[in-house]
Amino acid sequence: MPHRYRDDLLELCEDKLKTYPDIERSQMMGHPGWRLVSNNKFFLMIGEDGLIVKMPPDKYDEALARDDVEAFNPMNAKPLGTWVEWIKPDAPEYHDDWTWFVHTSLETVAAEPPNKARKKKKK
Repeated sequence: MPHRYRDDLLELCEDKLKTYPDIERSQMMGHPGWRLVSNNKFFLMIGEDGLIVKMPPDKYDEALARDDVEAFNPMNAKPLGTWVEWIKPDAPEYHDDWTWFVHTSLETVAAEPPNKARKKKKK
């Protein structure tokens, strides 16, 4: 089964995030993503079409007003909270607004309380 994300964005994110403290790469909904180790919360994923980031409620509408952003609605269900998909045709086009999207998402998630550790299922 082919993966459901853009390889060019995986390379971009790996390069840009390699010096960030307190983050690790993991999987969220089958997509590569990055989360804060300190609170176990995701702030960034790579989608089929673009980067998926969690916006603070006060910047959500501002993000959606852009031509290159849409509400993230996995499986065409209802939008997932304040997550948005930021879509650009080529990876280098993400550089200009990286700070606004990714750092805003990281700061938003960093201010949230930690996720509770999940219990492992017994086999």
